[in-house]
Amino acid sequence: RPLKIEELWLVEGATDVMALHEIGKTAFGIFGSKLKKAQVDLIIKCDPKKIVLAFDMDLAGRQAVNEALGMLSGRGINLSVASWDRDLGKDPGELSEVDRCKILVKDILR
Repeated sequence: RPLKIEELWLVEGATDVMALHEIGKTAFGIFGSKLKKAQVDLIIKCDPKKIVLAFDMDLAGRQAVNEALGMLSGRGINLSVASWDRDLGKDPGELSEVDRCKILVKDILR
């Protein structure tokens, strides 16, 4: 039975998941920078209305965003990309709790 998650944040690692959980976000760690088909299948079972991609702010993270968009688009889920000032940290786990609350989310697909 689907979990019916309203908004699901996709991140690279466990510390990112914990950091977002601390500010009330539901997050799923892909444990790397490459989203796999089996992970997409699990994500779809959660029946999210919106997915926010919050991968690391480095080259691998930017590539992961593009690949994830390709794998997740066309499924009737709103897709967004999170961004923040790279000087604050390369991933959500490195951001302070205050800065995590200021992450910008840009809707890109509906």
